[in-house]
Amino acid sequence: MHEQCCLGRVPAQAGSSSRGVLFKKMTNLSAQFKAYLIANHLSAVSVKNYVSDINKFLATIPDDKTPQSEDFKNYYDKINQNNTPSQTLKRYQSALRKFGQFLKEEYALAKNPAVILETRKTLDTSAKQINPEKMLDAYRKSLEKSGSKPATIKNYLADTRQFLDWLGTI
Repeated sequence: MHEQCCLGRVPAQAGSSSRGVLFKKMTNLSAQFKAYLIANHLSAVSVKNYVSDINKFLATIPDDKTPQSEDFKNYYDKINQNNTPSQTLKRYQSALRKFGQFLKEEYALAKNPAVILETRKTLDTSAKQINPEKMLDAYRKSLEKSGSKPATIKNYLADTRQFLDWLGTI
């Protein structure tokens, strides 16, 4: 009988194929992660996507290694360089963070190894997709509706316009 180590991964036996061992390791850890996600009431679609994403991540980790912060960062940087769509990157990031939280909680790690991941800055691209003048007009109407005084509205719009100019959207 194999002794469990390395976060539920099964060590290789002499004469066994590394591919079969990797599959056993990923399946075992994936099954544990899936159970964790279900227990935390994630939707069926999120569970399916997160487990799929984590399986891809685990395939990049050596069989006998516990995932470390640099593994999470290196993997995320690699997929970030592949022109992966923004929404997909956000999902990968969420899956990796959730997996790191799982490792922390289930294996008593001192910290979540995925906290090193930074949020990708997408404000500039999403702001450019919105007409800034229409956005400012909607903001002005919202301020008027909430009862803001004309001087306050003028100042808020000036500040917002200056911020948008700084972003390069105007």
